[in-house]
Amino acid sequence: MYEEFISHTIQQQKQQAQANQGKGKKVTIVRTSSGIQFTANTEFDTYFALAFYTSAATGYTLDWGDGTVITVTTDMADPGGAEIDHTYEEQGIYNCRLTFDDPSVVTQLEFPGYD
Repeated sequence: MYEEFISHTIQQQKQQAQANQGKGKKVTIVRTSSGIQFTANTEFDTYFALAFYTSAATGYTLDWGDGTVITVTTDMADPGGAEIDHTYEEQGIYNCRLTFDDPSVVTQLEFPGYD
C-alpha cells in the first residue's frame, strides 16, 4: 500500500509539473523505507507547504533542511493527516526529509503549488 501511495504521489507530481510548467517551482521526491526525501526549491518564494493524509494516526518527523525539525508523536498526531508549512529565512534549495512512524497508513501526499 505504501509503495502504491508513493508511486501515485510521484505520478501526481508529474501531472502537476505539466500544469505548472515554466512557473519555476519544483519538488523532487525520493522514496525511503520509512518516508520520503524531497528538495524544497524556494528560489522564488521562501514559503513552502505540504500535506499528507492517513488512514490512522501516525507520528512523523519533518526535517526542513535548514536546521528546523518537527517531531510529532503518535499520541499527538490526528488521524486523517496534517497540513504543514514553513517559511525559510533565505531563498534557496533545501534537502528535506519526512519520515513516518507507520508509513503504511499514509494514503496521500501533496505539495500545493509545486511541480
